[in-house]
Amino acid sequence: MSYWEHVQKKIHNIGNQQPSSSNKRKSNSTKNSSREDPISLEIPVHVVPFIYGYKNVGADGDCGYRAVTHQIYGSEDQWRRVRMDLYLFIKSRLDLWMVVWNQSQERALNILRMISYYESPCPQDYWISMHYMGPVIATAYNVILITLDPIQIGTMTYFPLYVPEGIVTPEKLIGVAYLRSCVHFVSVTLVNECPVSEFWGPWFNFHDGTVQG
Repeated sequence: MSYWEHVQKKIHNIGNQQPSSSNKRKSNSTKNSSREDPISLEIPVHVVPFIYGYKNVGADGDCGYRAVTHQIYGSEDQWRRVRMDLYLFIKSRLDLWMVVWNQSQERALNILRMISYYESPCPQDYWISMHYMGPVIATAYNVILITLDPIQIGTMTYFPLYVPEGIVTPEKLIGVAYLRSCVHFVSVTLVNECPVSEFWGPWFNFHDGTVQG
């Protein structure tokens, strides 16, 4: 199977897939808890049946990186490691990311400075920006990243732009949700075949042959 065929096994366009009965049982516990917990209330409704669980990470301004870290490394406490991972990953191919982001070198270096902050609490100037970090996270860790936001487009899905030679499948599907009521990210664990409604469009222009079908 090609890389892209493996991707298609993990996600489906919205409306093409219904959760299995086992997935429903897993996700109902999350939905029932929403009576007391506002987190589920802010997750796009069409995704809720595909949620296995979620973790409310620390609210110190580093919550976006904490949520990603929980998905990647299993513990939010390694958020400094993720900041460093992404900093080094971008720096190694800064020219590429300048083009992907459509930013000048000065602006790209400023984004690097935003990532290279390792204190808690974290001022707003250093918060994560999924607009820039979404494609980087997907590519750096070879994952499918789904970001959930009930106000804007509902979901955004990021795929790797390239993978090392010999890699033929994404590592896993990861999710983070942005809760606008409290300006906070949480880690969301999704089941495979989760429906998505929007792909990050620039992927079609910037991905290379290592991730094609």
